[in-house]
Amino acid sequence: MGVSMQAQFLPATSDGCKGGQAVDWQVEITGYPSIFTLAATLDSKDASKAEAICKNLVGGWTIATTVVFFQLLLAYISVFFDEREYSLLNPMRPAVWILVIFVGPALLVHDIIFPRIRLWLSYTKKVVAELRSTKDLRIPSQTQFKPQYRNFEVPKTRLTNVLSIEHVLLNVVDYLHHEDVVNMSLACRAVREVVYPPNDLDYRVPKLTRHFDVGLPADLMSQAAASPSNPNVSTATIKSAAPVNATLSGPAYPAAAM
Repeated sequence: MGVSMQAQFLPATSDGCKGGQAVDWQVEITGYPSIFTLAATLDSKDASKAEAICKNLVGGWTIATTVVFFQLLLAYISVFFDEREYSLLNPMRPAVWILVIFVGPALLVHDIIFPRIRLWLSYTKKVVAELRSTKDLRIPSQTQFKPQYRNFEVPKTRLTNVLSIEHVLLNVVDYLHHEDVVNMSLACRAVREVVYPPNDLDYRVPKLTRHFDVGLPADLMSQAAASPSNPNVSTATIKSAAPVNATLSGPAYPAAAM
């Protein structure tokens, strides 16, 4: 009660005492002294100490207000302290109910209502998308990969350096079966480019057929002659054109006529 009565005559903070405000505090009639001026006059006959007395009174009132607050808190805990969980005097019950009242609805909306709303919105979007997509989806066919043989650089090895000499290559394949030459060309890509060069296939195949033990069919020869630089005439094409069951000891096949 004393703190509340002091609040009616004192500033809320010490800033209300600065700048001559203590002299004019709650003075309704001009020329009358304030309560702080009268207190300074009674204390030391010096009216200039009104600001210091105002600050002292405001500081004491602030301390008293702080002490009253903590006393009320301790009194509440002391009076309403009860270890029983469901007792009306349990000080935790009001705090728990405050949390339930203010935080409970927010948790209810966030954990229960929002997930259901998102679920129904997602389901609605899927239904609308299925109703709109009445046309059949057609996936475009991908183009077949074609390797760039023209940009391929044949690595220089000792074997390719030897086989690149045509007379040496003809002596190597002399009296060999066609399957043996094809298997030799499958050793690596560099050997294949030397034995069956795509840009010189129309001239290389006739020379090799004169030394093969098995000749090549005429359709492959015509295909090679029609497109001398066609990279699609690969080793697999030449290999498939030869008889599968032919062996080194088998009968000799006639060479293809040029």
